[in-house]
Amino acid sequence: MTDLITPETSTSSHYLWGVARPYQIDDAELTEFIRAQSEKTFEEDEVMLAARQRSLGETGGSTFPVPLKMGLGFLLCSRM
Repeated sequence: MTDLITPETSTSSHYLWGVARPYQIDDAELTEFIRAQSEKTFEEDEVMLAARQRSLGETGGSTFPVPLKMGLGFLLCSRM
């Protein structure tokens, strides 16, 4: 399972997700079950993401780029 969020505008994004499996690939019922459960999971995320966007809209602030320790090198280089 993978998901990614990519900006569209300063206040909107595309939320893309996908699921792959290397087993029982001919089982249409299993495919539909996995798809439906995955969609439900990401729809729950969408509620949280929409609330976060509303919060950013109220303050006019931005939290980007998000300073994560694993991305510190990139962040420092991009400031040069």
